[in-house]
Amino acid sequence: MSKRDFAIIGNGLSGTSLLQSLLNAHPGIICEFEKHVGPQDFNQWKIDSLATDKTWGNKQPIERLLSMGWNKEYIISIVDSFYVINTVRRYSGYADCFKRRYIHRDIAWMNKDVQTKLLWDLNHKIYWAMCERQPGKVIRVVFEDLLTNPKGEALRILEFLNIDYTDLQIDQMVQCAPNNIKYYPKSGTIDQQKATMMYK
Repeated sequence: MSKRDFAIIGNGLSGTSLLQSLLNAHPGIICEFEKHVGPQDFNQWKIDSLATDKTWGNKQPIERLLSMGWNKEYIISIVDSFYVINTVRRYSGYADCFKRRYIHRDIAWMNKDVQTKLLWDLNHKIYWAMCERQPGKVIRVVFEDLLTNPKGEALRILEFLNIDYTDLQIDQMVQCAPNNIKYYPKSGTIDQQKATMMYK
């Protein structure tokens, strides 16, 4: 059975890093952290994925890709070469966290509220376009579901990627991820003290 190499694509602050940490705790997965970000480097994703027998992945927030010169259509085309795990977060939690992350930064080119809504909407448009383009190659992971049901979401993702697992491996994935799920509040929002530490 051929391995299903993948990309984690979603808004920043929607669980992309948390999901990358979770998947990297499985012995059969290598998930890179925003590696080869420029659109000119996309072929390197394929080279890296072929260089390992493990299932290979690359976590890339949409905002990061846009800042490095990708456009919407090129992001959508990722699904032609890789399976895609799309992360999403309820808008209220995403907007709240986005504002607190950039509270000390000047986003001069656009009002923060407008930018937040546009990026959140763009993620949905990319997801549905990928689903239409390559049915069966895209799965959506909701940040709040990952917090409240990490084992269930881990199982769902591993089955999507056709990766074997044991109950012990699932437990280790939840417990050993560097961004440990149990430290995230179940509301799906980050408290002010954590936000200060994480996003300074």
